[in-house]
Amino acid sequence: MKLVWDVTWKCNLRCKHCSAFFSLSDCDSELTLAEKINLIDVTCDNHGLSSVHFLGGEPFALSHFLDLFEYCQYRRLKTTIVTNGTLLEDDIILAYLSKVQYPTTIIFSLDGPDKDTNDAIRGNGSFQKCTNNIMQLNSLAKRLGKSQYLSIQLAGTISKANLDVLHDYVILCNQLKAFMLNFATIAITGNATNNADLFAIDDNVEFINSIHRLYRSYKESGSTFPLILDLPKKVVNYLNNRYSVKCFSKGFSCSFLDGTIRIDGKGIVEKCKYFTGSEHFSEIVKKAEYKIQDDSFYLYPSKKLKMHINQDISDNKRSAKELNCKFSDECISCFSYGTNKPNCKLCQQFIDYKYDAMT
Repeated sequence: MKLVWDVTWKCNLRCKHCSAFFSLSDCDSELTLAEKINLIDVTCDNHGLSSVHFLGGEPFALSHFLDLFEYCQYRRLKTTIVTNGTLLEDDIILAYLSKVQYPTTIIFSLDGPDKDTNDAIRGNGSFQKCTNNIMQLNSLAKRLGKSQYLSIQLAGTISKANLDVLHDYVILCNQLKAFMLNFATIAITGNATNNADLFAIDDNVEFINSIHRLYRSYKESGSTFPLILDLPKKVVNYLNNRYSVKCFSKGFSCSFLDGTIRIDGKGIVEKCKYFTGSEHFSEIVKKAEYKIQDDSFYLYPSKKLKMHINQDISDNKRSAKELNCKFSDECISCFSYGTNKPNCKLCQQFIDYKYDAMT
């Protein structure tokens, strides 16, 4: 079992695209350290927990996060931390590195490969702080002999705000000696709904050109780090063959069906945060509140919910096939993406488009 944990709603940034909804009262009602440790114990002992993926908010904004991280190491859990990277001062880095004994991944989120692009979304100074802290983390990990346990990765977003400079992420990733570059397309939820003009991609040709420039940069730089894209497998395979490189597709997977449980700061299991519809899904979740209670971690009997999810996936794929879509078998067809009635021709356009290297 994998636990994806929005461990706190606290955050020092106010990103223009953030999908996390929180208030001060939410922060006040978060689980205590003792309750969080109890959650880890119960899920390890009763549900075979093998890894924890910490999100937020900003995990490093949590005063007892070092203690929680140390306990995950004590339980020999593979640990991943997603961070904006701005709070990792030298003393904090040293404190965490001193606790590292088992594989730990730290994913640094940047919404642009340069100061101007990133800071327009995340706030002034955030790019410089994050990149400086990544370099310092690498340096101190090497000095302390902890590099073998540590994987530093970059998470980038794809939106209208950064299409022109997307290819420069490759240079940044190599400069920072990151092990991986993982791209996701920004979902227009949360704060992004108020900034849709900044983020929503409304020109497929511009998007396609941007991806080609990214591939060309990856190829010409001789990069070897894994590059992961939020595109269908057939499109990624086409691009890999064209540029003679090996990049990867996120593909479609439902974390619920794959045995991943996502919980919030109160310990309550969340439904997918990109969820857009499906009345029966919301009714099922409403009737079954997941939470830690009396030293027990209750997981809702999921057979009925799995049945509904699988049915929605099948319905969406069938709708795509009815449109004679060649990509219907690999389409991201989860109802969470709002693709109940697929009408996107992006995949075929990618392959038919005659890309000009001078674009």
